[in-house]
Amino acid sequence: MVGVGRSVDNPPTHSFYALFIASFLFCFAYLQVLSAFNIRRYLLAVGVVIIGRIFYVVVLFAYMLFVADFPNTFWTTAIIDLAWSALYIVFTLISDEIRLKDLFLPYREAS
Repeated sequence: MVGVGRSVDNPPTHSFYALFIASFLFCFAYLQVLSAFNIRRYLLAVGVVIIGRIFYVVVLFAYMLFVADFPNTFWTTAIIDLAWSALYIVFTLISDEIRLKDLFLPYREAS
């Protein structure tokens, strides 16, 4: 509910920016918590970045398509973030050493 029903008039600011910042802070907090459990497996951090970028793009597209008078100047950043996320996944899929689940699930060593 961050930013809902609030607007700054001077300079004019849309409530989307509060959601945008909150989404990044949430993703960084998630990254810190999961990295604390297994800091040597940096791949999980890349997975968190992918999730954060995709969440940002979904929220951005929702605002651009469904909120009246929302500026359409963010299409470029949305496309770039989708491209980076796709590249992360493609590089993972073509790698012999990394599996896709390594990006999203904490690594556990066999005992």
